[in-house]
Amino acid sequence: MKKLLTFLLILSASILTVGCKGEDIKNYAQTNEPLLQTTTTDAWTPTFQLCWNEFIKLVGTEKIEYVKENPQLADELNKQLFTTNDLNEDSYYISVTKQTVKNKKAIEKAIKEKFDEKSDILDSFDFDNIAEEKTNKWFIYSMLLKNFKFIKPYSILESQFFNNDTTQKYKFFGYTNSKNDKSNQPLRESHTESLFYANDNDFAVKFLDKDRKEEMILYLTSSDKSFDELYVELLDKNSKKDEYIQNRKNEMIENYNVKSEIKFKNLYKVPYMHIDEEINYDNELAKKDIKSKDYDKTGNTWVIEKTLQTIKFDLDREGAKLKSEAAMSVVLKTSLEPTRDVIINNLYYFDRPFVIFLKEANKDKPYFAARVKDGKYLVPDNE
Repeated sequence: MKKLLTFLLILSASILTVGCKGEDIKNYAQTNEPLLQTTTTDAWTPTFQLCWNEFIKLVGTEKIEYVKENPQLADELNKQLFTTNDLNEDSYYISVTKQTVKNKKAIEKAIKEKFDEKSDILDSFDFDNIAEEKTNKWFIYSMLLKNFKFIKPYSILESQFFNNDTTQKYKFFGYTNSKNDKSNQPLRESHTESLFYANDNDFAVKFLDKDRKEEMILYLTSSDKSFDELYVELLDKNSKKDEYIQNRKNEMIENYNVKSEIKFKNLYKVPYMHIDEEINYDNELAKKDIKSKDYDKTGNTWVIEKTLQTIKFDLDREGAKLKSEAAMSVVLKTSLEPTRDVIINNLYYFDRPFVIFLKEANKDKPYFAARVKDGKYLVPDNE
């Protein structure tokens, strides 16, 4: 499992860090500055960071500062280690608006026109059906969409176990020098790059998309270090690529008395992947007073009401697709808050365990009862 998560680490980082190679890689490896947002999750994309960057602009301060001690996550986000400058404008959408039904529809229209996509998270937030000037609630939203297509599909390989787990086999794709692989391997080879190969248990390879505009890096490691630490480690090893090559050649000469020219051939075996994660940061960031720009004079504060982020990622022999959304609902609390009607919603959502009864109207006792505590009595959508 750790190796699978490591694949995810480098995929998330590298798809969004395009064109880092050569001397640039060496330079990055020699710095002490973090390259990625610190996170405790197993999957990461920058969509929530992009929302946080917009929140800083909305508040009008250099950083978000809580009235009481800042959460550690807030301090990390304040560093703004990832911005829109790190992305192609065609791949993301950002909106900062009042949280109204009208603006929700505007977001839905915008992402439909730009990406031909629908949102997975907008319905999780409550939007007021009122004019913008009557609310002090703001909605910050971002979507990131990446389609990574290989220049030519790789071969479907035989399913196999993963990480010594013999209970389940998984689908794989790649190129293994098999006679069954009749595709144009030299063409695909031009879209790959060995970053380093220290030994059979320590290596990394880069895949380019068909337009050479995106990169996907796979780094084999079982380390549980942070994303940032592993990425810097990867870059450092890449700077020693030639040293590793020479060490392997010397080993062949010394151990096997090889005297002819030594060449290397790259073969690939990669598992199909499917990730569908939903993350919120409410415990750390929400329901706490945040200083406004004029806090010292007015005492006004901002409050994060709700946060949500989704990460959807699929990888197969044709390429990869990443879709991520993030949103924040924030409120400006002032001493002169606008007055408006208060509407309380009765949410009869039977999406948790419940009991059902049937009875005749003129009878006191039901004639049917059932307890629904899981999917046993529910109908799958594929039936």
